[in-house]
Amino acid sequence: AGEGKGRLEDQVQRAMGWFRSLGRRESYEGHYRRDLPPVPEPALREALVNAVIHRDYAITGSQVLLEAFDDRIVVTSPGGIAYAIWAGTGIVLIALLGMLVHGQRLDLPAVVGMGLIVAGVAVINLWSGSQLQ
Repeated sequence: AGEGKGRLEDQVQRAMGWFRSLGRRESYEGHYRRDLPPVPEPALREALVNAVIHRDYAITGSQVLLEAFDDRIVVTSPGGIAYAIWAGTGIVLIALLGMLVHGQRLDLPAVVGMGLIVAGVAVINLWSGSQLQ
């Protein structure tokens, strides 16, 4: 239960410190016990950094939320669907620019992934009631 004030890097460090204070879980391999964090710290750090960097700072009074439950860790980052649409569209446009300008080659998983992004943006814009008007 900490305040999200100060430099972004400090906010992430404080959140990681709070997470470490929650304790560890035990793992046994044969006769040996290992103490492990509830989730791998690099994964949590990545989730926190992404949440802090990509949150919508235009939402006054909002904050990134880190919650720990018995069976999961939840990182919530304020933002609307408009940001997600622009982020997805940006990924596709940057990849196309890389192909056209720099001759970057895209493999099948990249093409399929970008196709899914385009399809998702189309579905949201055509049929979702969640879009911004």
